[in-house]
Amino acid sequence: MTKNRRKEGDETWARLKEWTGGQKASERLSGHILRSDGFKSIDPSHPLGGRDDLKDIISKKDDKNWVCGCYFPRGQQKFTQIKKKFNDDLKGVIKHNSDGFVFVTNQEISVKEREILSKLNTDKETEIYHIERITSLLNSPICYGVRLDFLDISLTKEEQLAYFAERDRSVFNLKGTIEELARLIESSNKQKTIPVSELEKFKYLLNSIVGNDDFVTFIGNSPIDKLRVPINEIQEFKRIFENIVGQQYDIFSTQLNVFGGVTPINKLSVPISDLKELKTYWMESLVLKTLCLIVHH
Repeated sequence: MTKNRRKEGDETWARLKEWTGGQKASERLSGHILRSDGFKSIDPSHPLGGRDDLKDIISKKDDKNWVCGCYFPRGQQKFTQIKKKFNDDLKGVIKHNSDGFVFVTNQEISVKEREILSKLNTDKETEIYHIERITSLLNSPICYGVRLDFLDISLTKEEQLAYFAERDRSVFNLKGTIEELARLIESSNKQKTIPVSELEKFKYLLNSIVGNDDFVTFIGNSPIDKLRVPINEIQEFKRIFENIVGQQYDIFSTQLNVFGGVTPINKLSVPISDLKELKTYWMESLVLKTLCLIVHH
């Protein structure tokens, strides 16, 4: 743990303010920050140097395309300089026909100044990650590992407790979702189908524990990262699901092509009889193994 560490978030704030990591680290840190706050498909342009074509990072959120500009100078700059950088990066939104602009910076920007910057982007959505907002994210359990990597700030005892509390909350949410799915499956006399939206909710919660490309894992390598499902069970799951849908299908995509058209996936329902068969291969093989790993580690 860092000696004489400042409390109340001041250590994180101070190290961001006196940033010495350069452009490469700032763009990579910005990618982690966006991912932790719901952005997906993070795609940096040239962190190691090169023409970025007016986009440091491109990403997606709420089915919209976003262009991100990163600005991490050392020390506080005048607002005129911040505004100039914001305006320069904003040009990438129009050039790449994006739906919104994200500005990530280690600068202090007042509420009034944020309003001024947002008004520069009148036709598109704007998100500003200023130093206070970034500090809050980096001091949350989901970003402890990112903070350690980029700012070399270790966990306090209080943060360790917060980390375990967040992990337990994720497990509790997963348990509740599993119980709800089991209840729906068992109630075949009353319920003939289960909306795929229920399965999507389960998938999201399971990913939040196991971890995937769209989820920032907690610090360290948890034993659950080693979770594997036998290929033959996955293949059997795929075969059963394709039989239900009637064609080859990306299981958790948002749309299903039918006869050349598009049908919202949330309108798809799955017969209970088929889900009972899925339960054997999916819930017992995957979920129970997941929970066993959590309990034993």
